[in-house]
Amino acid sequence: MALHGCGGDDGGGDGPTTTTSPTTTTTTTKPYVAPGQCSDQQRKSGCAAGFCNSTDESCLCLPNYDSIDGSCVQPSKPKPFSFYMYRAQDDKEYNWANDDLASLSGALWYLHNEVVIQSCPRHYSITRLIRINVTVYNTDAMFNVRKSLFGPFAIYDSLGCHNCQEEIFSRY
Repeated sequence: MALHGCGGDDGGGDGPTTTTSPTTTTTTTKPYVAPGQCSDQQRKSGCAAGFCNSTDESCLCLPNYDSIDGSCVQPSKPKPFSFYMYRAQDDKEYNWANDDLASLSGALWYLHNEVVIQSCPRHYSITRLIRINVTVYNTDAMFNVRKSLFGPFAIYDSLGCHNCQEEIFSRY
């Protein structure tokens, strides 16, 4: 017995299937590239994924790179670098110092997995997600060692960074 819509006849029997419309095939020599998609070479040279132009090989660079003559290169000196960070909090207004901030995906994960899983009142009375424009600037000493606009990864937990003074701050 055949299933309806799966090539069998409408009677549910084992009858043959006949195709009356012509079959066409298309052969392409070049793979389809979605708008903004980067080539392997563009990605390796520092282009930001989703921001490439396939017609002239130009692109927007990753935030940690500089654009020079249409190419993405690692910066040669430290520079201010701005981006957004997010914080889930209650309705109070706070002074900004030693805050626990996250990327947008991290903040949404926190809301989804830690806050909205319980009914009212929400965990820590969280009522909103705020966006903060953060600017970082590495010292020359840090930049000369890392060649990056970001410092090394550090874990901040329980209102502080453990071993940061010894491992990071005293060195740079």
